[in-house]
Amino acid sequence: MNVPRELQRSTPRQVELTGLGRFVLVLSFLLTVGAFAAGALLWMAATRSLERAAVRGRDAATVSGVIQGVQRLKDNWRMTYSFGVEGRTLEGAMAGKRIEPGTPVMVGYLPSDPIDNWLVGHEPKPMPYWMSPLLGISLLLTGVLIQWKLRRQKFLLENGRAAVALAKTSKKVNRGKERLYATEFEYREPSGALATGRLETRRVIPIDGEFIIVYDPDQPKRVEKYPLRLFRVAE
Repeated sequence: MNVPRELQRSTPRQVELTGLGRFVLVLSFLLTVGAFAAGALLWMAATRSLERAAVRGRDAATVSGVIQGVQRLKDNWRMTYSFGVEGRTLEGAMAGKRIEPGTPVMVGYLPSDPIDNWLVGHEPKPMPYWMSPLLGISLLLTGVLIQWKLRRQKFLLENGRAAVALAKTSKKVNRGKERLYATEFEYREPSGALATGRLETRRVIPIDGEFIIVYDPDQPKRVEKYPLRLFRVAE
């Protein structure tokens, strides 16, 4: 296996985004902008939720009801119940520990809006304000991480050194819900010295299989398998 001709060009090489790279760039922009928008929307939702909780605490009424049905959920149970208000029969539902059908219960509700109801002792909890900055920061950090990945691949393809690598070991690793393959490899530097490295890929690289890498000669641990997913050498 030989180093592809486009990687034999002098650095810095002219590079361009791939189709996936353009999509990821737009996604990082949307995440950055969306971080502020989502945080603001969630803050307003938390405000409305707290205001609603205050109304429940001030105006709530109670009436007797009965459990009508029970459904098994993944971690707990969903109970439906019925109760009467001003000659109407209304229904509600809650999730929690199992309550047998036919069990009498006390139902809380808003007289001005009986659709807003709950079992006494299981009052709806208002949305906390801390969810707003948490969501915003999470989206912003994701956007920043994507930008870092884009800059890293762009720099390596523009300025990195290419080599033919030989896979020596390979094993599965889990990164959250993502399953990757960690490969240790060796390659020859321009001086002829034998060097080693490690990278993670979505697909397994067979042991003793050859493949092309692009690495930073100043920081050899910064390495990517070629071709890169987000950038390519321009024609």
